[in-house]
Amino acid sequence: MIIHGNRILTNAHAVDYAASIEVKRPGIQKQFLAHVDQIDHGCDLALLTVEDEDFFTQVTPLSVGPLASIGSVVSAYGYPIGGETVSATSGVVSRIERTEYVHSERSLLLSQIDAAINAGNSGGPVVSNSKIVGIAVQGIDEADNVAYMIPAPMIERFLKDAADGIIAGVPSFGAYCHPVENDALREYLGLSDRQSGTLVSEINYGSSSWGKLAPDDVILAVDGIPVANDRTVALTDGARVEFGYLIERKQVGESATVAVWRNKTETSVTLTLVASDGLIPAPTYETRRPYRTIGGLVFQPATADHISALTSDVPTSVLSAYLESTYRTESRRVLVMMTDILPHRVNRGYQDWPMSVVETIQGTPVEDFEHFNQLLDTATGKWLNITFSDKSRLVLDLVAARDANDEVFKTFAIAQDRWPATPATVAVK
Repeated sequence: MIIHGNRILTNAHAVDYAASIEVKRPGIQKQFLAHVDQIDHGCDLALLTVEDEDFFTQVTPLSVGPLASIGSVVSAYGYPIGGETVSATSGVVSRIERTEYVHSERSLLLSQIDAAINAGNSGGPVVSNSKIVGIAVQGIDEADNVAYMIPAPMIERFLKDAADGIIAGVPSFGAYCHPVENDALREYLGLSDRQSGTLVSEINYGSSSWGKLAPDDVILAVDGIPVANDRTVALTDGARVEFGYLIERKQVGESATVAVWRNKTETSVTLTLVASDGLIPAPTYETRRPYRTIGGLVFQPATADHISALTSDVPTSVLSAYLESTYRTESRRVLVMMTDILPHRVNRGYQDWPMSVVETIQGTPVEDFEHFNQLLDTATGKWLNITFSDKSRLVLDLVAARDANDEVFKTFAIAQDRWPATPATVAVK
């Protein structure tokens, strides 16, 4: 869809990995070359520019409207199933909730609509009263007329983020919270009948909540908006969504004021919002993955990309952390995996080992990928000693493993022992 500033707004998943993009307007047969100007995979939105300004002649751009309430009549436009002419289907908004975006695997605000949406509708506008109220994004194959659109507030948030030319991403609250509906739990916490909120149980290292909130805090309100005992806040016309939306509608760097019940006393804390991942980061898309090799062993930080590509071979510890959305801690910020073993005489006997999560190098627990590289660079003694989460142990001759790198690189066409190619500390042999 064309919006102000001679730009096209679409889904990130419609243009990711694209080597070339061509666009056309209804009624005009000419194809126009387009480029990605801004893209945010987290909220599955992208802005395109078109080189030829003739593409925008005699076009009235659409503007973004308000959040469409439940029951609002909407029309979805697009090119389903590869059609050559634009299609329009009508329906109503049937649900507003905070649920998972398929592309980013992150839970953000979505609106469910019953207008017919199929493959090819992605990136198309959903319109009500001549305003954009959403962008068609995904559907459910097993259900009839159950589709989702990215609603107007998330579109506006993305456009504001993109205004300075740098995508900072969607901020996250960074704390796992439980409902506070049980009477015994409420009495234990000292909550009165007029108080409601959600109980903090775990906090993600480096997140918006890190250093500000603590386990057993009860979040009573965010920016003055009360949080119910089921973790929801009010939207419009009686609709309710999980309170995390109050953070996700803002920009990275902005602040949020949180009313907290702590030790049976109400207090207030101010969060500076940041974007943060769990222990298993979301899919990266179009981003080269870091790696490190030594003696034919290949190591990488675990990401959701490994889960989607290698589910049958992913270590149990990685899969569990992914499925349970395990948070990072100060001492464990990334899971480092041995993802491959390139055959060489120095690693003979290990070549059939499965992918494993590294626990220690030379007896020191691994904190993140940078720390892992430091431990390899500064390792001393005769042996390289690596232990894994399944309690297995791998031992190589340290000098021989380092000396084998050149031969391994030549055999497998590897340019360097690591990426990013940060300067290595001089290793002591």
